[in-house]
Amino acid sequence: MTNISNKKLFIIFTFLFSILYFWDIGNISAPRQGTESLYVQISQEMYDTNNIMTPHYRGERHWSKPPVHFWLPFPIYVLMGESSLTGARASMAFLTIALGILAAVWLKRRFSVEPLLSLAFFLGSYGAIKFGRTFMMETSLSLLPFISSLFLFDYLKTKAKKYFIWAVLFGAAAALIKGPVTIVMSFLAMSLYQVFLFKKEKRFIIKECFFYFLSITVLSCLWYYISYLNYGEEFFNYFFVRENVGKFDQKPMPMIKVFQGLILYALPWLLVLPFAWKKVRENFKVLNDETYFFFVHFLCFFITWLIPSQRSHHYAIPSIPFLMAFMLLQIDLETIREKAKGILLIFLPINLLFLAVGFLLLYFSDGVTIVANLLFVSLIIVTNIFIFKKKMLIAFNTMGLCLIFLWSVVASQFYILPVPQAAHGLFKDKTVALVDRRSYFHEQTLEMNVEPIKYSQIATFLEKKNAVVITAESKTPLEYRKDLRTLAKWQKWKRRVKWPHIKAALKARSYEPLKEEVYLLSK
Repeated sequence: MTNISNKKLFIIFTFLFSILYFWDIGNISAPRQGTESLYVQISQEMYDTNNIMTPHYRGERHWSKPPVHFWLPFPIYVLMGESSLTGARASMAFLTIALGILAAVWLKRRFSVEPLLSLAFFLGSYGAIKFGRTFMMETSLSLLPFISSLFLFDYLKTKAKKYFIWAVLFGAAAALIKGPVTIVMSFLAMSLYQVFLFKKEKRFIIKECFFYFLSITVLSCLWYYISYLNYGEEFFNYFFVRENVGKFDQKPMPMIKVFQGLILYALPWLLVLPFAWKKVRENFKVLNDETYFFFVHFLCFFITWLIPSQRSHHYAIPSIPFLMAFMLLQIDLETIREKAKGILLIFLPINLLFLAVGFLLLYFSDGVTIVANLLFVSLIIVTNIFIFKKKMLIAFNTMGLCLIFLWSVVASQFYILPVPQAAHGLFKDKTVALVDRRSYFHEQTLEMNVEPIKYSQIATFLEKKNAVVITAESKTPLEYRKDLRTLAKWQKWKRRVKWPHIKAALKARSYEPLKEEVYLLSK
């Protein structure tokens, strides 16, 4: 294909990815992370109360995180005329697409990496898709320091001040997403890179890095300084002691979760790495500059998140863009085309799984869902045809489209509202509580205040006039609800589905074992 053809394809696939990233993005029942409701509510309260510098949650100061992530939807709120879940999530989709394109253009300019390939890697990985459609911090926490490092690399190569300024701006913004940990990770990475440069060229970049880290530290510290001036020890104890140091002595989780997250969120492109292994070995052997730059960044942005006790799969996300860039530099398109049959084989388990899911959904679907499921199956078949014909650039992008189509469109068949429409009349003139840490999505569904409580508070809350409590079966032991009146019940998907649940569902040929009861209780 000619460069012009690839440019047109780049525009077409960017357009298709954009449609699917924004597709029904404000749906309350769409897949979400546990703390998304907290972040959305903080962002909305900051915007609605014009309290820009201090994050608030349910009317109280809440310094769990710095404010930049909560600011990101503000331009969309302004355009929409109000704060909303749609605006918050759309800001993450826009950031993912915009910075994905920026990374693709940068890799083309600096290393002649085909932008179509970069587009597939940055927009078509599972991690990008999952967090690009939810208002979680993983997107901003991973992409902002990554873009900052790209401009820093430019600055080290050219000494052009414009690159230094952009590197500092993105770096300072990144440091105000989740705190100073971003500066620490970047500092460790650049320290290792300095060791590499000294070994290879006897070259020092200490002066450039000193001013870079000094600038982003001073710029990001302005918010900390203003907050401390206004609130003193209240701010210091909340943010630095409780929210940061406190992370190291919370309930420990196994390190394996972060490694699982790395594999999961780098799919499907991690499967391509074995086909580029020869070039990886060569680049390490000849001390290739850019290979070491992205590898040490990936290493530091991954290993740092193994230190806190409270580990989770999503802790791997900050390292993913560096891993994508590292892999893109190792991939030779001609080699990949020659090994098309091998790639077809290694993707076979995923493709067979997707095809099985697609045909199963087609069997049970009707109406509009038939069209969606048919498109999904067609995308999988088309992807495999392109791989077989060695049109790898198109195949990788259609594979990315398969994943996001599954996440954005196909999955919508299984959305369940927090409260079914038929039950809304039961809440008229009621005082409502939810047994959960947060109640944002129930408030949005019912368009009324819903107080989050613990199950031990049910009896006390029901003493209030016209009080009712919503609780899932898993949230409240039977002894706390057996003597209460059940006004209604409905179902929701279980939060943590395990193999016994899946096995029971397959045996019963029903989704019921994957769901749990939700009760509306009163005295």
